[in-house]
Amino acid sequence: MTPPTSGIYQGMTFFQDRTSTTPLSISGGGGMYITGTFYAAGAMLNIQGSGVNNTIGSQYISYDLTLGGNGNLTIDYTAAPKPRTRVLTLVE
Repeated sequence: MTPPTSGIYQGMTFFQDRTSTTPLSISGGGGMYITGTFYAAGAMLNIQGSGVNNTIGSQYISYDLTLGGNGNLTIDYTAAPKPRTRVLTLVE
């Protein structure tokens, strides 16, 4: 599973409203491969995996984070794509 490569949600694999406190859980087995950013700013993010080769996400933004499972777990951090920077200006 990979995130969109363009548009407003570029780089976001999972997105939850920042005011939501509903826990977000992701689990899998075997060779799980999920890249991109997981965003649940106001909630618990629970990542579980089992198997030999699991690559799960590159960036996590959450109120609390739990990682677990049995087997190998790789967090493949990728700096790109970076979020857009806002430029605030005053116009007369």
